[in-house]
Order: sequence, then C-alpha cells, then structure tokens
Amino acid sequence: AQDKLPAIVFCMSRRACVNAAQAVQGNPLLGAGPKKKPPPGRLEDMLQWEYEEGERSHRVRSIEARRMAMHRKHLQRFAKDLDQLEAFHQLDGLLKRGIAYHHAGMLPILREYVELCFQERLIRVVFATETLAVGVNMPARTVVFTQLDKPNNQ
Repeated sequence: AQDKLPAIVFCMSRRACVNAAQAVQGNPLLGAGPKKKPPPGRLEDMLQWEYEEGERSHRVRSIEARRMAMHRKHLQRFAKDLDQLEAFHQLDGLLKRGIAYHHAGMLPILREYVELCFQERLIRVVFATETLAVGVNMPARTVVFTQLDKPNNQ
C-alpha cells in the first residue's frame, strides 16, 4: 500500500476528517514498522535484518528531523499560543505518524502548515474537506472520496 501514498481522502464534514485521521493513527505510515527478527541460526538472515532495520530507522529519523525543521520554521513563533490548544497537540501527534486533517475550522496557520508538510512529503495521508481542493497544489498519488454528495446540513 505504500506505493499508493501520498493520498488525499476527501470527507464531507470536519468531524469526519478528524475522526478518520484518528482511526488510522496506529498505522506506521512514515516507513514501515520494524520487521520481525529472524530466528537465530542463519547469519545471512540476521545480517540482512540488521541492515534493513538500520535503513528503516535512518529513514524515520530523517523524516522526523525534517518535520521538526518545518515546525521550527513555520510554527515556533506561535509556540506559546499553540501549546495551549488541545487541537494542536492532537494534530501534532498525528503529524508525527505521517497523518493529518485539513478543514475550514482549523486555524489558518495550521491549515497552511499541513499543506506545506504534505508538499514536502512529511504527510502520507491527509483527510480533508473540499477546502483543500481550492487553489492548493497538493501532489498525491491517490485521491479518495468518501461520498459523492455532500449532505446539506454539514
């Protein structure tokens, strides 16, 4: 499934965006999780596992370093205010996993930050309302629509 990412999933409500993002937060989207260690006995298998695990670890650390640099560049000056917002901590936890949501109810600075992180390939899946589709260049391999019509009351 990693070859289908990055992806944008269009949801029909703000709540649906947040709920969907939280529902997938257990998946390791920023690099696959560690492979099971091979049974002892075959040196070649163990060496291959150690090499692959080292590569995976390096990729994850590199992505996290890039994300932190983006955070410092774009959000550091708002740190005191953002730190008081539960919604920011929730979003930040998702971003660490390569997941985000984007809707009109978010602070504009956070919406813009999500867009920048997606463009930099720091987000693998973003759950969004139609606000993301308005004038934003978001390169994605996969686009999913959860519904084809939007209910009038949302």
